[in-house]
Amino acid sequence: MSNKWMEDLEWKNPPKQSRSERTRDSLLDAAERLFGEHGADATSVTDIAKASGCSIGALYHHFKDKAALKEALFARGAQRIERSSATALDPAIWEGATIIDILKRYLEFTLQIEQESPGFKTAIKEAIKDRADLWQQFSAIEHKLFDGFRALLMMRTGEIGHPDPELAIRFIIDQCKAMIVVRCDRTTDFDQLRDVPDAVFVDEFLHSARAYLQLRK
Repeated sequence: MSNKWMEDLEWKNPPKQSRSERTRDSLLDAAERLFGEHGADATSVTDIAKASGCSIGALYHHFKDKAALKEALFARGAQRIERSSATALDPAIWEGATIIDILKRYLEFTLQIEQESPGFKTAIKEAIKDRADLWQQFSAIEHKLFDGFRALLMMRTGEIGHPDPELAIRFIIDQCKAMIVVRCDRTTDFDQLRDVPDAVFVDEFLHSARAYLQLRK
């Protein structure tokens, strides 16, 4: 999928890393995947080392224990969200873009994250489920993201024919978030669109959003 706005927006760390950084990322990638699939409690450090192709010694070189690994996984995820959001929420990036352009890129990038880091949010939540302080941090990061997302759309209320544009924008953001959760969570029973390619899924959501918002563009 291509979109001229933010084509170069990246999620994962740049490829030019030291050997130590690559090992650390491999361990975190494995933990993220296994936490997302099986839960943090059911995943041992041995499982993580094996899945990453690293030794137990390498794991303990980078993380003193499983708790430290969980905290590092959270920190990396939070950093990625904040880094990508800083670019994505810059109004100057979206000069000339319509509401549909913004929604389309949000959906595309979120699905890209799911392809590159399956179960990312599930894994993060598993990693911090016993840490109220980290839950608060994660919630604050997400709220900031969606406040910025809403602000971008609110700059374009002139495109909306719905009688209450502010309500309509809040509704469509929640609908967008819910559809993504269903799309990415393989444990739900809502699987009517499971076999539909991502590009088709995005187009169908945009058709729905266009009709609901009564867009003039």
